[in-house]
Amino acid sequence: MKKKVLLIIALFSLVILSSGHSISHRQFLKIPSQAEILTNGYPINQYGETYGPDVKDAAMVPDLILAQNEENLFGYVKATDLSDGVETLADALSASHIETSPRCIPMYLQDGHTIIGTYMTGG
Repeated sequence: MKKKVLLIIALFSLVILSSGHSISHRQFLKIPSQAEILTNGYPINQYGETYGPDVKDAAMVPDLILAQNEENLFGYVKATDLSDGVETLADALSASHIETSPRCIPMYLQDGHTIIGTYMTGG
């Protein structure tokens, strides 16, 4: 049953994308400015996750980082999905912990749950 629901969702998304129409996610995608982040910190979604662009002058990296994929779609990717598994200096020195092959990860609205596309990382 679960596979059937996922297949229906995937097919629905494919039909919409191939029809030249999009689910106007931009009207739902909230993107805080760098000035807002530096003044107020990152906004927090209903699940307690921070989101926004990765502002280098900010004290932290958000849980959901603004990204743009190859189709010029903006959305958020989870910082944990971007992680290459390097947690310590020993990990960094060990080539076996460094991921180099490309992989596709989901892109979300700022809620971190609504998938709106995919993002290619690595490689």
